[in-house]
Amino acid sequence: MKTLVLGLKNIVWGISSCTQPFGARMQRPAAPTTEPAKSITTEESFIFTRLLKNGLKCFTVYSLGPYPSPQEEKDILDHFAAVFTMIDPRTFQDVFTVQMPFLFHQMLDNQAMLTIPQHFLANPGASRIFADILLEFLMKRIGDLGSSLVSSSVLLRLFKLVFGSVSLFFRK
Repeated sequence: MKTLVLGLKNIVWGISSCTQPFGARMQRPAAPTTEPAKSITTEESFIFTRLLKNGLKCFTVYSLGPYPSPQEEKDILDHFAAVFTMIDPRTFQDVFTVQMPFLFHQMLDNQAMLTIPQHFLANPGASRIFADILLEFLMKRIGDLGSSLVSSSVLLRLFKLVFGSVSLFFRK
């Protein structure tokens, strides 16, 4: 799993560093240019949405395997989260606005996945966007506090993370 995530991270970094749209790179070689990278297409955005959803499902390998390794799981989750900080902000917002409920349910099943929002909220490029998405999500679920121990625990930890990120980036 570690090899797959690290390889994916390198591939996404390479793709995001190119100056042509993703689809055009597959059709013809890149011509030298100084233009900034283009936004990705809707279809490519769906690829990142599926990557998040299916990737998160794979992390059950760490909790269900014969030799659970919490520290290795957290490290790999951190690398997995880093993949999404390399995509353009609009795609990042699209992916997590749609998939925030799924990410939350994954965090309920495996609290090690709290590493993902923690990574986003500590990243200067993703923090504001993710904080907006997360706060909107949390405010819709504020009435769920006290409904179950696990749900309340995850919700409170997410509130703590988002408020901590505000103080992290807005200190004098």
